[in-house]
Amino acid sequence: MGPRQLKLKLLAGAGLAAGLGIGMVLAAATGAAAAPPQKPVITSAPPSPGTDATPTWTFTNPNGGNGNGNGNGNGNGNGGNGNGNNGTLYCALLLNQNVVFAPATCDSGTVTYDLTGKAAGTYTFVVAVSLKGQFASTSGSYTYQSAPPPPPPPVAPTITGSPANPGADTTPTWTFTLPGATTGQCTLNRGSTVVAGPAACSGSQTYTVTTDGTYTFSVTATGAGGTGPAASSTYTLDTTPPPVPVITGGPTGLSADDTPTWTFTTGAGTASTACTVTRGGTAVSASDPCASPTTFDLSTEPDGTYTF
Repeated sequence: MGPRQLKLKLLAGAGLAAGLGIGMVLAAATGAAAAPPQKPVITSAPPSPGTDATPTWTFTNPNGGNGNGNGNGNGNGNGGNGNGNNGTLYCALLLNQNVVFAPATCDSGTVTYDLTGKAAGTYTFVVAVSLKGQFASTSGSYTYQSAPPPPPPPVAPTITGSPANPGADTTPTWTFTLPGATTGQCTLNRGSTVVAGPAACSGSQTYTVTTDGTYTFSVTATGAGGTGPAASSTYTLDTTPPPVPVITGGPTGLSADDTPTWTFTTGAGTASTACTVTRGGTAVSASDPCASPTTFDLSTEPDGTYTF
């Protein structure tokens, strides 16, 4: 096994972090007599502990070039020649003495590892220099904490109150509740036209509308997990008055009937009707919801002219 193969094997093993110990084994295996090289110097490392899944280390190689010369005299003098060699840098990353990223050359002075999908824990980064059969290494640790998954988006708000639909109310109000630890955004649309919003809202929202049509109120909740689905409610504004009802039957002229009955019809678009009976300018019965036919009890009222 040559020196390079032995070195790579040792670097890939648990002894990588031992540094100088490996260097001594290498020296023994190669028979090198040169002094051990200087250890690489780590110049920056990721903050630890941290959640950075792509930690980066930078480092320098303090071993400078060296030269050697030789000559021999045979009537013609030959000068020596020299060469410089800083050695080769290798980087690796381990977790619990297990190799996560195998040794690879890193002479650029910087290395980044991708820990996406890797286990959390304390990783050991090692940078080593191999020079003339000698070996020296420096290590540093990085405690990687996997970032927790983001929280899910909130659920939709709950609409607890809405205007009577359809209606003639030009200031409709909606009430709603938001999920905990969220803020609300309310919007009112008429068809594809945005009438109001989106704007911050909480608990209730009132709008002023003047154009007949169908409006859609929507409210969303935003929390740490983003914006959740919308809750919505529709309201049809109809300010066109209904046709005047037509009285189709009832008592006429003088009558002794003290429980008179009237019948009537209403036109299309009538949502409800209310009936009342007056005597002169005095209301005998309240304006109450009614349907045709409707009967009034006048048995306790005096004689007189009554208007339905």
